[in-house]
Amino acid sequence: MIDTFLMAYVIVSRIFELILSNKNTKRLINEGGTEYYKSHYKFIVAFHFIFVLFFYLLSFFNLIQDQQSINLIGTASRWCERISDNVFREPINTISNIGFMAIDRIAETHSFSPFGSKFQGQLSAGRLGETKTLLLKPETYMNESGKSVAEAVRMIKLPLSNIVVFYDELDLVPGKLRMRTGGGLAGHNGLRSLKGHIGADFRRARLGIGHPGHKDLVLSHVLKDFSKADRDWLPDFLDALAEHAPLLAVNDGLGEDATYQNRVHLTFHGDENVSENKQTDKTEKGTE
Repeated sequence: MIDTFLMAYVIVSRIFELILSNKNTKRLINEGGTEYYKSHYKFIVAFHFIFVLFFYLLSFFNLIQDQQSINLIGTASRWCERISDNVFREPINTISNIGFMAIDRIAETHSFSPFGSKFQGQLSAGRLGETKTLLLKPETYMNESGKSVAEAVRMIKLPLSNIVVFYDELDLVPGKLRMRTGGGLAGHNGLRSLKGHIGADFRRARLGIGHPGHKDLVLSHVLKDFSKADRDWLPDFLDALAEHAPLLAVNDGLGEDATYQNRVHLTFHGDENVSENKQTDKTEKGTE
């Protein structure tokens, strides 16, 4: 009798969790969330089915005690909660977060204040050269990052010419920096959100992460961790970005973007192809 009651309880609770999970997923998407690894849901359903079947067989053969059943249910629930959370949260050190890595390295190199919560993100203050500078890492979903930046812009009354956005760029080889002002979105949802909230004429530090070769591989590419080979060049690239960051803040915050780009290139790559880079910069300006 007790086994039958526990079996019924498990089945009802599993079905309820699946329904609740699906409902919460739809709500988060409607609020602007992006669902990664959508295919996970069918595996969760399969897990629940196998779990119930296994529990039933154990109960049928009377090979499990009540206390063991309760522990197993609790473990399964916590595991499902972690899967549900990971569907919507990106790991911190994925390739797509190279912009945050650059901001962190700038803050560390130039002794900025510790990051604290403000403007729906993490904010740090300091100086680049003689210019007071704020570093902001939005904590919204990536496709709503414009909300965080817009809140800061309204409060501080910053012109777009004083805003530099560091972000990952698929169309540049890993370790390549290209500076530009304005331009297209290139399918980047973060840029789309920024344009919708503050306009498109902000300055951009495009950090190359390379393209996987096919559009169907892009999502898995940007969400994976940096490989062991990437770790050979990434620290030096971040160091170069941070070392020359004061050039972005000279001239009352207007910056010398072309000089910054070339100094980073010289530090990271040496003097090869510098003249070619300058020519490419002129060609690229405003063409995306």
